[in-house]
Amino acid sequence: MNSTSCAFPGLRTAVRPWLVAVCLVGLLAAGCDDTPGTQAIDPEPPELAGFSFSPKRVVVDDVPPDRIQDDRVQVPLTVEARASDPDGSVDRVELALEPSQNPQGTLLLDLPAADGDRFAGAINIGLPLVDEIYTVRVYAVDNDSLVSNQVRGQLRVVAPTDTTSQARAAE
Repeated sequence: MNSTSCAFPGLRTAVRPWLVAVCLVGLLAAGCDDTPGTQAIDPEPPELAGFSFSPKRVVVDDVPPDRIQDDRVQVPLTVEARASDPDGSVDRVELALEPSQNPQGTLLLDLPAADGDRFAGAINIGLPLVDEIYTVRVYAVDNDSLVSNQVRGQLRVVAPTDTTSQARAAE
């Protein structure tokens, strides 16, 4: 028997059209499933816009005495930004408050969702009674774990001119 012949020549011609039909039906069925399509090869990161925060400057001498406790001033910080993701959803928006003199002392918080694509929050932060510039940084993370553009601003704390008088006022 040579390599091109079949031991069952009748079966070879009879099975061939049946096998082709089964393969075609299988391919068609595989192409019509209910599962979602594959994920985009190059997912896009989220985008941040409409960033604002307040205050931008805290002069400790102008702060009411009841907002000064020990060696800290209580600062009511409000932050707002809009976040969107062109190919998915925004998982979270993070706020980082980084002191320039101590980057390891960065405070990291999630900014709560407000309405639509808006994220906003108001927090009361105790900051040291020293001259300091804080970087206020906000960014979004999407459902693909991609990070958006970062928006930034600066919050400056101006230390009291006379720390002993501030300490007495706080008592």
